[in-house]
Amino acid sequence: MFTLVFAFASSCQNSSSRGSSKNDKSSEASEKEIRSQAQLIVQFSAQTLLEKLKSSIAQKGLLGAVDFCKLEAAGISDSLSLVFGVDIKRVSEKNRNPSNAPEGDELEYLHQFEEQGEEAESILIKKGARYTYFAPIRIAGGLCLNCHGIVGETMSVEQSEHINEEYPNDKAIGYSLGDLRGMWRITYN
Repeated sequence: MFTLVFAFASSCQNSSSRGSSKNDKSSEASEKEIRSQAQLIVQFSAQTLLEKLKSSIAQKGLLGAVDFCKLEAAGISDSLSLVFGVDIKRVSEKNRNPSNAPEGDELEYLHQFEEQGEEAESILIKKGARYTYFAPIRIAGGLCLNCHGIVGETMSVEQSEHINEEYPNDKAIGYSLGDLRGMWRITYN
């Protein structure tokens, strides 16, 4: 897996250095490359977190999912940030981890994704020389609902109590399939 990550990261870093021309067409091509890279980074990050989460659940049960997210998920995102040379963050208005609360314009983008529903497309913003990519995170399957669903329906009372012990100010419950959970933020420095 490390070889795959390294090869992917190398291709992202190499292609992002191309297209530094001032020509508008070159700039558009560069933005398409950045958007494409960011989409791949989001897919890879989501897949990596999901695989690790499933492994934790297989070893420790659903209660282990909460512990995984609290103790390991941020570290995995930080490691992938280093590998890809970007800042990777998950953001949610209904956050469980306070460090995932929206900052600056992020709340506006979350509301855009909410208003656009299932058809919401990613957003690429350029401020100065910095690009930031945002992509919606939706509740895609039943596994998510075990920790983010409706207590007594899709989430057990025991799971809810464990989450409240670990995250006393949790806001990340009450979701159904297809709901907007938050968004990915990929920042190119």
